Parts: sequence; structure tokens; C-alpha cells
Amino acid sequence: MNINSLTAVQQRVVNAHHITTLSMISAPLPLQYKEGFASVSLYYLLHCLPGTMKEISIPLRHAASHLNSNGTLFGATVLGDDTNHNMLDKFLISIYNGKYFFCKNLGDERELYHTLTDIFEQIEMLCVGKVALFTGRTIRQQC
Repeated sequence: MNINSLTAVQQRVVNAHHITTLSMISAPLPLQYKEGFASVSLYYLLHCLPGTMKEISIPLRHAASHLNSNGTLFGATVLGDDTNHNMLDKFLISIYNGKYFFCKNLGDERELYHTLTDIFEQIEMLCVGKVALFTGRTIRQQC
């Protein structure tokens, strides 16, 4: 994400109480908000991160760690090659991969589901075409 995207989002949520942060999602977020957030949004971010779905679980955990006890993490992501993309989808994904907009290892529905259930006790996931919409609540305690 770049500062232009963040500025556009800030303008859209101007009437809502919010905190915006620009940082590397692969590292713990530099936030000191002790109460935790009621929600964290990761719309159209995961498919842009490098690595496998297992590696992407690390920034998901970082983001989830900032939720309060009743908080919800939600988002959407483009699913990968195993989701039977049509010719146009494959063409656009190859362009986006070449320009490094998308990660070459886009996960599939099953991988995303398992990643979310490793982090959250309650998840909801709905696939619409090649996009997965998801929510996660109640962070699992790590062993």
C-alpha cells in the first residue's frame, strides 16, 4: 500500500472514528492503542503480499493482535490459480504478477480457510467469483 491509497481511504471514513497507519505489514504494527480495535480491515491486501499462504499468516496475526476481545478482522482477497480462472482472469493476473501488483503464489479458497481457522475461532468466508470475502473473530491462543 502506498500513501495515496491510505489518503483515499482516510477521506472515505472521515466521519468514523479511525486510526490509520502506514507501515510494513510483514512486521508487527507500530501501534500503542491499549484498548484494541473493534475492527481491522484488510480489503484487497493479501493477494499483494509475497509468499505462501502460510507465510501470509504472519501479517494476519500481526493485524489480529490489535483487535479487542470482541473485535473483527475482515477483508477480501483475489484467489489464486486453483480457482479455475477464465482466460481474461489469467491474462490480468499475469500482467499484475509481472508488475508486482499481485503475488505469484495467490492462495486458493481451501488455503485461506485453513489459514484463518489457525488464527481465529470464528470465521466466515464467502467466495464471489474469484474473490473471497472473510471475517475472523476470537483469536486462538497460540501454544
